[in-house]
Amino acid sequence: MGKRQNWKDNLVKAAGIPEDLAYGEPVVTVTGSRRAVIQNYRGILLYTGDKLVLRTSRGTITVCGRGLKILSYCGDEMEVAGWISNIHLE
Repeated sequence: MGKRQNWKDNLVKAAGIPEDLAYGEPVVTVTGSRRAVIQNYRGILLYTGDKLVLRTSRGTITVCGRGLKILSYCGDEMEVAGWISNIHLE
């Protein structure tokens, strides 16, 4: 690990900043099988009623299910509803 990254890691830990916020890590919060909130995504690669594929800083997030709808999205946060059968991180 380089000095620059080590310095940033130490600063993040000392300041108590959550790592997902400091490094832009994707965050997926699932409520039951009907709703998910995805934070820190970079773009929509595919969107159908059965599949949603999002680009992130670490790869892709794929949400599969039936009747998927994007309820809201702004900047780097999206809310998805429908019957969610699985979420895959690549």
